[in-house]
Amino acid sequence: MEKELKGAAFNDVLVKQKEGISVQPLYTDRVERVLNEDADEDEIWEEQAGTMRWNSCETYHYNSNDNAFDRIAKAYNDQIACLEVFGDIKSFLKSLEGTLPVPVSLLLRADSFPANDDEVQEWRTCILGVKAYHPFIRSLTFDPLSSMLISGKDELTEQVAESISNLQIKLIPHLNDSHLIGVDSSCVGEGGGSSALQLAYALSAANTYISQLRRGGLELFEIAHLFSFKFSIQTDFYLEIAKLKAFSVLWRNLLEAWDESFDYFEDPNIFAVTSRVQFAQGDKHNNLLRATTSAMSAVLGGADTICIAPYQTPSDEHSNRMAQNIHHLLRYESYLDLHASAAEGTYFIEHLISELATEAWKLFKELEGQGGSLKSIRTGFIQKKVAEMKNDVLEQYRNEKRILVGVNKYAMNQEIKFDNSIGNEGEFPAIPPFNIEQALKQN
Repeated sequence: MEKELKGAAFNDVLVKQKEGISVQPLYTDRVERVLNEDADEDEIWEEQAGTMRWNSCETYHYNSNDNAFDRIAKAYNDQIACLEVFGDIKSFLKSLEGTLPVPVSLLLRADSFPANDDEVQEWRTCILGVKAYHPFIRSLTFDPLSSMLISGKDELTEQVAESISNLQIKLIPHLNDSHLIGVDSSCVGEGGGSSALQLAYALSAANTYISQLRRGGLELFEIAHLFSFKFSIQTDFYLEIAKLKAFSVLWRNLLEAWDESFDYFEDPNIFAVTSRVQFAQGDKHNNLLRATTSAMSAVLGGADTICIAPYQTPSDEHSNRMAQNIHHLLRYESYLDLHASAAEGTYFIEHLISELATEAWKLFKELEGQGGSLKSIRTGFIQKKVAEMKNDVLEQYRNEKRILVGVNKYAMNQEIKFDNSIGNEGEFPAIPPFNIEQALKQN
């Protein structure tokens, strides 16, 4: 190694900084001790029980002109295990009344939070109207905090906050223990925020919701399983694996911080979406490779549900089909669903998990020091953090310290269509989606 490095210092060449985290080389002292038989091999390579299973997911924006049942049936025929449904969810549920379900799980993302008891009751009526679908409604999630980050509009009034525990009481008995509180941290990642900030925001938002639910009289064991967390997964293969695994550690830490004697632990439900931050317009082949890398990180990181972004926006039949095929490639050609987690016990990834969790917890405490996620959003503190991180990433690509093939290296000569559909008009700054190619050429 010294010969190959031609006199360069080991740490200077092989130890890199990524998002402020020290990324150690694969060959480490711990591995060397095993090779020299100074430690039991099981210390690193421990046989893991079980297999890696994930649900392939597709996003569906419902409007009143659609036939909801036909769309679900199409997903089933395309071997899509679940649909993430946005839009008018109440109308979506009402349109399913009287139909017989097909085995496709539904992840329903409510577009607004009930502001009073009457609206909570309206949701309950919608749920009771589709009793046959109850086993397939895996989540009906409300997330006003993340909606505030995306829209720039204040949606968490005092009346809304009081409805959180009321939702649990009136809806959960009819939803087979479905997830009710969603924390969409992907908006932070898609806006340019670091992996550690994604984790920190997820913790801080969850902490806000837990606080409200506890004030509503619920016990921690009743609250813990209500959550589902959504993360954006980019192309830094090992770091993205570590991110999802680090969150399991952080989630346990958060629950223990609420109650030291709490021992009702289960892994958090994680929904992973492959990122469009590094997509290049018109470069479908590189986009497919990037989506595949991101999806594999999500699988190895232990995501429960994975949604793979089509190689172009807006998507068409071919780009949707290619996204589905990535699931099939990982499952039926790479057999990733038949093995225990390949990432368990590897020092390189375990080190990243430790470093990332430490940095995320530090940022979480910083957000809590600002008054928690709600106040940090209203004052623009989180948005400022995301903007600073985004600008730092852009500077690295401008100076070619980081390379994105087809964008700042071997760039494709084509006209770029800029997405200006999301602005910052609101009560406080919003976090718009970030794309490296667009940002470099726009500036």
